[in-house]
Order: sequence, then structure tokens, then C-alpha cells
Amino acid sequence: MAAEDINFKGGRQRYTDMDELEQEERERIQKKRLNSKFLAYSKYIEKAAEENKTPLEIDIPMEKLSFFGCAMKSVVKIRPTKNCLVAISEFPFFVLDFDDIQAVHFERIIFGIKNFDMAILYKDCTTFKRINSIHIERMEDLKTFFDEIGVIYSEGQATLNWANVLTEIRENFEDWLEDGGWNFLIEDVDSDAESGEEEESGEDSEAAYGSEFDEDSSSGSDDSSDKGFSNGSDSGSNGLSEEG
Repeated sequence: MAAEDINFKGGRQRYTDMDELEQEERERIQKKRLNSKFLAYSKYIEKAAEENKTPLEIDIPMEKLSFFGCAMKSVVKIRPTKNCLVAISEFPFFVLDFDDIQAVHFERIIFGIKNFDMAILYKDCTTFKRINSIHIERMEDLKTFFDEIGVIYSEGQATLNWANVLTEIRENFEDWLEDGGWNFLIEDVDSDAESGEEEESGEDSEAAYGSEFDEDSSSGSDDSSDKGFSNGSDSGSNGLSEEG
């Protein structure tokens, strides 16, 4: 169905597919023009800041690494930049400096689930931020990105109470360092994987034991049937010989 719009002459104008393509092309041209103007404006601001001896750098978002998640009140588009993780398309705005991040933990990583949560832990061991409802397809891209900027990350199935975890770390900081710091998150993942492997191996051994038992029982039944058949034939032969 073609879209309709009311023109200024008071009548209705019917748009064809060609008109829609032309409108999309005009929108792309306008977007490109606005981007070039904003880039020129940002360079002008950087130049003015340099002349006033005020360090200022305009950061450009990385669109290819953008993802959707709930950082504040609703699901918004979140974009990483060179120095920050930002969501400024809706209010309230979300800006997180990478220099403040100590570690990242991916939560609710369960087979078959579509979304996961990302807990961001600050270097002060007091503050944390959780971004919820991130699509599972973006996890590998985020891991690669955090690895490139030097932020350690881990993953797990449970949603941790980070307020209590950080409080325990602050109260027993020396012991926490001696135990390996954030390695306990990785150890929990390894223990979960090992327990899963043990369960699978247990199921395989039970299945193998059941198959061996079935083979023994079937062989036993075959032997008994053979014995019954041989006894019957022997008795039959004895009867024939007696009759003879």
C-alpha cells in the first residue's frame, strides 16, 4: 500500500515507491550534511580551546560497536567511544569514563537465554553500574573491545549482589589481594564448567553401565535359550533312540 500525505493545496498526494526512494536519498544527504557541519564545529571548538590553553578533545562514537541496553530507566542505544561509554540520545544521559572501570562481569550467561546483564565495577571498590537487557549476540564484541582497552572481564550465571561483594572486599582487602583479587569470578566460572562436565560424565557412565547391563542380560537370555533348545533336542533324540 502506498503512503499518503496531505499537501499544502488541500488535496491528498499519493507516494509511489520511487518517491519513497527519493525521500530516503534526501534524508541520507541531509544526514551527511549535518555530520560534516558538526565535524567542522567540533574542530572549531578544539582549536578555540587550544588557543585558550584549555585541553579539550571531541570524542566520536564507534557506531559498529553500539548496542542496546538499559543503563538508566529504559532501553537505549549505547555507544563506546575512545574514552567513554555513552548513551545521550534520551534523558537521563549516561556517560562512563573507561579510566574509572576496574572490571566488568557479564551476568545471566545461561544457554538458550537471549539477553544478559553487564555489571561494571569502579576502581574505588564502592561504586558499580549495571546495564541490563543486552542482546546475547553483542557479548563477544564487548569482550573483544574490553580486551583491546585493557579492562578485565568475566562471566557467570548468577546475578551477584555487588553492594555486599564490594563491602566484603573493602573490609578484607589484604585477604582479597592474597586470594587473587578478581580471580574468584573466573574460578566460579571454571567450577561451574567442571561441575557441568562431571554431571555429563556421570550421565555417560550411567548410560554405558546400562548398555553393558543390557548386553549381559541379553547374552544371558540367549545362553539360556540355547541351553533350553539343546536340552530339548537331547531329550528328543533320547526319546527317538528309546523308541527305536
